[in-house]
Amino acid sequence: MAFVCTVDREKGMGTFFTRGEAFAVLIPIGYDDDFDVDKSYNLLLAFDPMPTGELDFTFIIVEHDGETDTEYPYWSARDVSHFIGRDDRALIMSTLLGALRHMLDSHKPSFVHMCTHEADAPEKADEKFIRIADLFERCGYVVRVADPYHGRRIWWMERSVPDAN
Repeated sequence: MAFVCTVDREKGMGTFFTRGEAFAVLIPIGYDDDFDVDKSYNLLLAFDPMPTGELDFTFIIVEHDGETDTEYPYWSARDVSHFIGRDDRALIMSTLLGALRHMLDSHKPSFVHMCTHEADAPEKADEKFIRIADLFERCGYVVRVADPYHGRRIWWMERSVPDAN
């Protein structure tokens, strides 16, 4: 399998979806160039309502298999690193941050929760979450992080800048 990155920041961010309080963006990021394989890859960022009324922020890479019309979610950077190279992962991370910035500017959620998917992940795995938390801070959110709970890191972001509208 050879992943071909198709991220193009000049052409836009992807397709946005809203349903009630939930909103998400799906961004095409690449495909497998093996002629025997029909696989494409998308980055999915989502804000989903929690029972508390707060929003849960998640992001994953979704593999779509065109032959079987099935999808596989990649939650772990460890798994993604097996088929997406370092430079392409950096571009995808930059795209994630750009899309998240757009989502925060457009929707201005008041309270957001974020949690690592893997328990006891290596410290390097937290780097992307730290970059995301930094973006929330730059967008006017107070960011709090808890000590690991069952090996997972948890962040809470609360909007501190009043909405000008």
